[in-house]
Amino acid sequence: MTGKSKTTKDITNVLTVVTPEMAFSWLESTDNRRLRSSRVRRYANDMEDGNWHVHHQGIAFGTNGRLVDGQHRLHAILVCGKAIRLFVARGVPTSSLVSVDEHLLRNAEDVARFTGLIGAHPVWFKIARAMLLFDKRGNLAMSRVQTINLTEKHRAAICNAATVRFGSDTCSSGALRGITITPVMAVLARAYYHFESNNLAHAIRLLKDGTTMGRLHPGDRSMLTLRDWLMKTASGQGGTGQHREKYLKTERCLAGYADCEDLTKVYSAKREMFPLPEDQEPRDDA
Repeated sequence: MTGKSKTTKDITNVLTVVTPEMAFSWLESTDNRRLRSSRVRRYANDMEDGNWHVHHQGIAFGTNGRLVDGQHRLHAILVCGKAIRLFVARGVPTSSLVSVDEHLLRNAEDVARFTGLIGAHPVWFKIARAMLLFDKRGNLAMSRVQTINLTEKHRAAICNAATVRFGSDTCSSGALRGITITPVMAVLARAYYHFESNNLAHAIRLLKDGTTMGRLHPGDRSMLTLRDWLMKTASGQGGTGQHREKYLKTERCLAGYADCEDLTKVYSAKREMFPLPEDQEPRDDA
């Protein structure tokens, strides 16, 4: 099924309903780059959720009839099993492919300006993505639309978690190496739904400032132990694996704080300790 056609010299561009069968057939003849499975999953997620919209970027075939652009979109159609409307260009000369995907990509912050999420700080989107770090590949498969939706849905929780970096009435402002990192703030965002506000604010103050405002209360030691470990390992904040380790250990120590445990060593949580409201399973001990 096709729609309007636009022609520039020998290039045609037609709005087409692309079925999984068509996608499979077109992928049999391709001159394309290495497939990125995480990008396919992000596209498929948006297609499945109804967040895929028609735009000027679609599928392209070269002058020899072989697929030269759009393989990730076609694979996503196969994954989601739905017919998707895309512009399909044919007769694209090889010489023009050198500039494809050469330009600046929009990030979630850029797209949020179009969707009405006004006043969002860039770190909010990083926190939102990190909130899915327990799933080893969950946050890698998030599309920009999913990231924006998650940020908007949990805006209050994310803003509260960000006080560890931006400060509040009970917590100093400013970045602190090893502490004000997204995996830590992501756990604090999830914990927003499981703590009384004063109790969570106390945990954030312990983590950021290392101060108890008096004597130690049961559980405070867990946050101070976590703080010491995060600061000692601050130089290793690089990859996803290290971020996930910091996320899991922050979860376990914060759960220890909630249960009035005084942990003197950091451990990793074995399961998600602070489910979001839309999650079904209650919090279990690690």
